Amino acid sequence: YLNKQKHDVAAADWMAKGRTHEAIVSESDFFQVAERFQKQANYCNKDGFSKVVPLERDMFEGLLFCGECNKKMTRTGSIKEFSSGDRVRIFAYKCMSSERVDELKCGKKYITFETLTDILKASLKREFALDGIKPKHLIAYRRQCADAKRSEINGQKDSLCLKINESNRQFSDDYLKYRFGDIEQKAFISNKQQHEERLEDYKRQQLNLENQLTSLDILTKQQEKFLHSLMKFNAKTTFDAELLKNLIKRIDVLPDARVEIQYLYNRQEVGYLDERGETK
Repeated sequence: YLNKQKHDVAAADWMAKGRTHEAIVSESDFFQVAERFQKQANYCNKDGFSKVVPLERDMFEGLLFCGECNKKMTRTGSIKEFSSGDRVRIFAYKCMSSERVDELKCGKKYITFETLTDILKASLKREFALDGIKPKHLIAYRRQCADAKRSEINGQKDSLCLKINESNRQFSDDYLKYRFGDIEQKAFISNKQQHEERLEDYKRQQLNLENQLTSLDILTKQQEKFLHSLMKFNAKTTFDAELLKNLIKRIDVLPDARVEIQYLYNRQEVGYLDERGETK
């Protein structure tokens, strides 16, 4: 068969033999579940709705996890039909491990999209006291902090440059003394080795400081993106994937539709100034 080209075979031409091994579930249970799947599939595609109205991007993709088994939550969808005849997709999230029948079965976790967004808005308003924050104060404060840290690192770099120059000058003096016979060869070789070791250590420190500057620039940009996203939020805000990505690190769903939200930065890390310029 490996040398033959694959082709479809009509179901009427299939050769099948049933009951060749012990069943995991009863035949009646199997067909009962299969019938439910078929009804669900027919309903979700009622009058071609699933083809006419494409699925929206899941804005919580990669952010939503089960708080017990740590698995990613799965989005499920159904169609709600109003008395007017209008139909909309209704989304919810559940832990698929809750449907297992073995020892890895997880407790039931289920939360609707609307409930999740309502909780998230309330949490954002409470966590960051958004009503009193002004964007210019937030951005200005973070830039002040970044500039201060950048100045500190550059000061350390300047200090290292002075140490390197001093070590080179001292080595040049030792070399001249050695050439004129003022110090012995053994002492000069020892001084040279110490000089090279100092230079290597200074270079490692310089590289570390350069990496700190690079990390600081990256962090500052991330924080400003976070703050800009935060300032877009108000009670009427409609979340999107980009906004959530800039605000949230992870959301854990717990029993009874409770959630734990990990923000990319907490209020203390972000910090902001009030109208008098005082840090809050």
